[in-house]
Amino acid sequence: MDPLQDIYAPPQEERVANDDAVDVAADPRAARVGGGLRVLATIASDLPVLALSMWLGITVYQAVRAGSGSFQLAPEAYRVIAAVSLLWDLIESACEIVLAASPGMLLFGLRVARADGSRPTTARLIYKALLVRVPKWPTVPATIAGAILLLAPRLGDSAVGAVAASSDGALHNIAMVFSVPWLIGWLFAFGARRQTHVDRMLDLAVFRKRDVR
Repeated sequence: MDPLQDIYAPPQEERVANDDAVDVAADPRAARVGGGLRVLATIASDLPVLALSMWLGITVYQAVRAGSGSFQLAPEAYRVIAAVSLLWDLIESACEIVLAASPGMLLFGLRVARADGSRPTTARLIYKALLVRVPKWPTVPATIAGAILLLAPRLGDSAVGAVAASSDGALHNIAMVFSVPWLIGWLFAFGARRQTHVDRMLDLAVFRKRDVR
């Protein structure tokens, strides 16, 4: 052993690891998760509800259209899919607010934090959960009305039925228009700042759980 070497100094490997940790703390942007992993987390979050929605939709289709020869989903099938999607959105929103992560992000060990890597306030998480779902807002009344019709078909000729029918009309078109700028804004996560448009509005970013301070 070199007599001049400090016997209390950490091994070289440990010093390098510590130096890396200091660099990340000094530049939180380097620790932010980019668009690629966030896309995978989003897909992982949506796969269960997509599979369940399609299964339920096909089941309703077979029950309602059996023997008709029409290869088209019945309105009831669309209402089932919309209702399940809305329910899953509520579950995802609760996870994002309480745990600072969607189910897919939990699977990949990711968390939402302030842009500097510190823990976000509950208010910011609530705003984020609301803003990322802006394109779906116009369809919420029709989706709820459709779910009511599934439970009480006799209301089909009432105001509830009219609202449910609008899900295939103007409200759906409005939601599609809103979706375009929201998808473009999501692509910002692939940029140098690794933040979507909603992240930038709320000064948030996505980090690995270990990097959140």
